[in-house]
Amino acid sequence: MVPRIALQAFNELKKTLTVTKICRLLNIPRSTYYRWREQYPNERKKTDLENKIGLLCKKHQYTYGYRMITGILRKEMIV
Repeated sequence: MVPRIALQAFNELKKTLTVTKICRLLNIPRSTYYRWREQYPNERKKTDLENKIGLLCKKHQYTYGYRMITGILRKEMIV
């Protein structure tokens, strides 16, 4: 669990500092940061729009491109 907490701290610090500077301050190699980042990918939840896009893609068996998907979405909502 420590890497997840450290990764959250990294993400906060990245708003003002570079990854290299943060690693120097914490005395850890950059490779460790990138390993943690791969281990705990972004865990944000998908938005309603992202969910609808996924459902439309599955429904049309991934044969529609972004223009067709956008066209279908525009019939239901403002995109």
